[in-house]
Amino acid sequence: MAGSSWYAIDIDGEAVFHCSVLAPCAWPVNRTGNPALALPIPGSGVPPASVQLIRPRFGEARLLEIGLGLEAAGLIGVEEPPIFYG
Repeated sequence: MAGSSWYAIDIDGEAVFHCSVLAPCAWPVNRTGNPALALPIPGSGVPPASVQLIRPRFGEARLLEIGLGLEAAGLIGVEEPPIFYG
């Protein structure tokens, strides 16, 4: 993907800003008012892959418990972000 940077996704050889591709998948959840938690999946993808968990309203405590359990099991995790000098 020539000329791309860490915030681009390769779609058929073209660098596309990741938010323009991924935001349509996330905004409907954000509009419901339900709590959601995005968790990074270890790997080398750019941008990093993640999983989003959604609970019913007022389900924040359980959502955080699940997130902590996934982290303790080593199924999710963060890596040092790339350095961006803008």
